[in-house]
Amino acid sequence: MIVLNGYSTEQPRTEQTDPAHSHPSYTGSMSSMTCNTCYVTFSAVDEQKNHYRTEWHRHNLKRKVAFLNPITLNEFNERMQTLLSQEEDSRDVYTDCPICKKTFGNQQSYEQHIRSQFHREQQLIQEQINVKQFILFLFL
Repeated sequence: MIVLNGYSTEQPRTEQTDPAHSHPSYTGSMSSMTCNTCYVTFSAVDEQKNHYRTEWHRHNLKRKVAFLNPITLNEFNERMQTLLSQEEDSRDVYTDCPICKKTFGNQQSYEQHIRSQFHREQQLIQEQINVKQFILFLFL
C-alpha cells in the first residue's frame, strides 16, 4: 500500500480482491476463532491458541511479511519433509584429515581447515617426522 498526501493508492479489500477468499482452506465465513494468516477456522479457543504456537503458523507469518500467500498445512509438511531429507543426506558425508586426525561433517569445513594455520603447522611437523624416519631407515 502506498500512501501519498494522506491518500491510499490501494483499494480496500473486498471479497473479490482479498487473497483470503481465493485460498483453498477458506470456508466462506470468518468467525471469531479464525487465523487470518493461515486462513483456517477453529471450533475451540484452545485449538486456536495451539495453532498460533505451531511452526506452520510462524512460517505463514514470515510469508505474510514478505507479501507471499500462505501455504496449506499439507504443503508445509511436504516442504519440511524435503528439507529434513536434504539435511540427512548432507550429514552422511564426512571428510577426514589424516594429518590432524580430525573429522569434518561437510566439504566446506574441511577446506577451511586445510587453509588454517594449525593444519599447515601440523603438515610441516608431519613432513619433518617423515624425513627423519626415512633417514633412520636408510642408515639402519
